[in-house]
Parts: sequence; C-alpha cells; structure tokens
Amino acid sequence: MDISSYTEWTSIPPKYETFGENFLWAYSCLQMLGATIYMKEDKFTPKSYMVRAKAFKAYKEGKWKIGDMYEINRMKVRTNDTCWYCRSKVSSKELTADHVFPRVVGGTNNMENIIYVCKTCNSSKGKKDLMEWLISQDYVPEYLVLEQYLKEIYSYSIKNGLMSLNWNDIGNVALPFNLQSILLFQNSTFLKEVLRRTL
Repeated sequence: MDISSYTEWTSIPPKYETFGENFLWAYSCLQMLGATIYMKEDKFTPKSYMVRAKAFKAYKEGKWKIGDMYEINRMKVRTNDTCWYCRSKVSSKELTADHVFPRVVGGTNNMENIIYVCKTCNSSKGKKDLMEWLISQDYVPEYLVLEQYLKEIYSYSIKNGLMSLNWNDIGNVALPFNLQSILLFQNSTFLKEVLRRTL
C-alpha cells in the first residue's frame, strides 16, 4: 500500500448524505472487519456482511452505542514492548507517545488520543493524518489502531455537533483528521487488504 492507494481508495463518493451516516457506515464496516478476524476467516463471508448490516441499523436507531476506549487503553498499558504502528519490538523505555490527532491541529493529551510507538514512527508521522501516513509507510494498521482512530473521530464529532452535518458542508469545517479517511473504511478493497495482511 502506498500514498497513491490512499488517494485512490478515498476517491469513492460518500455513501450517505450526512457526515453522521457515513461515519456510522464506516464504523459498521470496521465491525465487519473485526468480526471476520475473530472468526478467523480469510475473506468476508455472508455472515460478515450480516454483522455490518446489523451494526449499521442498530447504531442508526440508537440501539447500539459506540463505547468508550477503556479496553483499548487497557491494551495500551499491557502491550508496552511493541510499536503499535510498525509492530517492531521496542523496550517500554523506548516507546514514545504519539497523538492520533496531532496537537497542532487541536489534538489533546488525553489517553484516548495517545498511541505508544517507536521514536522512528513518531518522528516520521509528525502532524500527518494517521491513516494517510500508515498507508504511505506500507503499514497494515492494527485493528485496535483503526478502532481508536474512528472512536476519536466519533468523540470529536459528537462534542462539536458534526454528526448531522451534510457531507459536502463538513468539508468547510477545520478538522483534526482527514475527512477522506472515513471513506477508507467504506472501501472493500482497503478492508480486504487489511484482512489479508492481518491473518
């Protein structure tokens, strides 16, 4: 995967009219990916697509809620000898805190916005959008990194009243994330590539 793939994968049109619906569809696609990985399937199956459809309906109707990052934060503490980006083994003393949303674009120092990575990845990523940078490095994102990224977008969007905005209008809003990255999660080619490299 490279940066040209990022441009190609995010050039698809949004599926829905509002930012919120597109986000919930992206998050449901992530749920489908997670379920397929959990089932140890090497490709998306009818059961995978049923998970996505059920999740999207439940999130839209408010029957399911997107949870907080408690479990992800627990994993960050437990996994203290590996860079979450390049997956290289690094002593816990060598890990550095990277901001999912860079502070220069409004990211916070809260644990929810922190991922522990090696110094090389941290300096290379800098203030770039996480998804765009990961693809440019040819890194396959860990499922938990993808989940943290989307949950951080969700938290920011709820706090700033973005969910009901029209997709075209939100492009005029200054955001701490690349809006087009949400379209990655709606792209089956990207999801299949992550699945292929995960298993």
